Amino acid sequence: TSEEISNVHAIAYSVGDCEVTNEAHHGTPSQRKCATVWGSSLADSDRGRKLKLQDVAKEFESWYTKIDEMDDSCDCPTKSSSAISGSLSTWLVTAAAANFIAILF
Repeated sequence: TSEEISNVHAIAYSVGDCEVTNEAHHGTPSQRKCATVWGSSLADSDRGRKLKLQDVAKEFESWYTKIDEMDDSCDCPTKSSSAISGSLSTWLVTAAAANFIAILF
C-alpha cells in the first residue's frame, strides 16, 4: 500500500547519516530516502518488472550520479549530472534499492 511504501521511505531516511568522510558512510538521510523513492517507482513500472538485477544496478548507477542535486522531493530540477566518488556507498545504496525492489515482487 501507499502507506507501507511511505513507511519504507521514512525508515530509509532515519538510518542515513551525514558522515560523508567516514568510510562506513552509506548515504545521507535524503539520499537513502531518494533511493527508496527511485526503487519503488521502478518496481511499480512495467519496465521495472522486466529488468534483470544487473540492469537495475546500471540504471541505479546512472540515477545516482544526480543524487547530490536532488531536493527533498527527490527531484533534480535544474542542474546537469555531476560525477561523484564513493563506489562503496554507491553499491551499498544499490543493494538497499535492489532489496526494496525484490520485496515488492
